[in-house]
Amino acid sequence: MEEPDISDAEEFDDDLIVSSPDLDSEDDLDDDLDIDDDDTDVDDDDDDTDVDDDDDYDEPTVERIATGKVKAKFKRDGDDVVMTIGGKRRSLDDVDDSQFSEKKEKTLEKELIEDQGFSLSDADDADEPEQQVVSAGATADPVKDYLKQIGKVALLNAVQEVELAKRIEAGLFAEERLSDADHVVAAEDLDDFEWIAEDGRRAKNHLLEANLRLVVSLAKRYTGRGMLFLDLIQEGNLGLIRAVEKFDYTKGYKFSTYATWWIKQAITRAMADQARTIR
Repeated sequence: MEEPDISDAEEFDDDLIVSSPDLDSEDDLDDDLDIDDDDTDVDDDDDDTDVDDDDDYDEPTVERIATGKVKAKFKRDGDDVVMTIGGKRRSLDDVDDSQFSEKKEKTLEKELIEDQGFSLSDADDADEPEQQVVSAGATADPVKDYLKQIGKVALLNAVQEVELAKRIEAGLFAEERLSDADHVVAAEDLDDFEWIAEDGRRAKNHLLEANLRLVVSLAKRYTGRGMLFLDLIQEGNLGLIRAVEKFDYTKGYKFSTYATWWIKQAITRAMADQARTIR
């Protein structure tokens, strides 16, 4: 089967260790946020669940790194940033996307895309991000390195989103055929089906990684309301993954517009859950 021609679709490295980027030409973030270089836990809970102890842990991918898990750890290993994730994933199965309004979310999406150049500050307990002009240079903060890393991935246009969505759909079909015991794939077609399935996974990772900064921009708008900035990002990432799973390119709207709605749903539901817990 002929490989789809998508000039700017990239295959992303599935290694959990994210190397610190070369930032000579990248915006830097201020170093006010106090993050322990040795062991930073997004959740203040002491009973962390390490990925190594998770029996269901699979080979790390961009999807797992951005999976919206309840807990995440950031550690430094020399010049590398090591991110591990664990805990339980919040469910969005009961969210009805029939409430999605393309017109409303398109306006918000435009504002978020234009919202560039942020930094973190410990000026208050809310962990409020603030706009500023920043200087170039590497940072010793793993969280800030991560934010810079996701900012290096180019945004997608509508055509690129549709092409990736088609590859994801084809990959899911191939995976279903490969796992269907009642309709065994012919030996001569096996390599093609396996390639299509793997290509679908690469496309899914590309679509996720190209929209991670959309989550960060939206999370900034909900700081100061009882949840830490990094917790908001994690919840938003869960919404982003759900958007990838539910996106229907045949309906004509952009994925990033649809994803904006899902990210907002995930963040606001997490905030509501926390408020109920506090009460």
